[in-house]
Amino acid sequence: EPEPGRKPEPEPGRKPEPEPGRKPEPEPGRKPEPEPGRKPEPEPTTPTKVPKPPPLVQLPPDVPTPAPPPETPAAQVPGLRVSEFQLIDNQATGFKYLIGDLHNEATQPFSRIKVEFRLYDAAGKVVGTTSDERVTELAPATVWPFQALVKEANVIRAKLIGVSLLP
Repeated sequence: EPEPGRKPEPEPGRKPEPEPGRKPEPEPGRKPEPEPGRKPEPEPTTPTKVPKPPPLVQLPPDVPTPAPPPETPAAQVPGLRVSEFQLIDNQATGFKYLIGDLHNEATQPFSRIKVEFRLYDAAGKVVGTTSDERVTELAPATVWPFQALVKEANVIRAKLIGVSLLP
């Protein structure tokens, strides 16, 4: 029997009873359960340190900047050749077009031909592409005057991407 004023020792393997009006102590490694009707308090978080990025490396002024990669040559179909092309404004419609000529210098006819161009603004930035297609046959030794609509208003220059045959 315990001495007066002293709590009795719990039996081995059994949890001690809490004193009236006191919350039970949680077991080591376990979170205390919230009282009914109360939300559990969020666990404190430790701020994580984000490493600073390394400073940008500045090249000395005498080191040349690398040249841009070379542009791929325009795709071609042997025997088909785009001669001259130019951008024009159609004053009647307000639309801009890329017009030019495609020559069939082969000994066979071609049909389902596509000409495609990359479009540039005044700063030399690519702003889009345009193309025209011919589905009817283009006989040998003939010329197809193509006309591709340019939707971008700020285009001042075009470069041939290629000539291809559609499937």
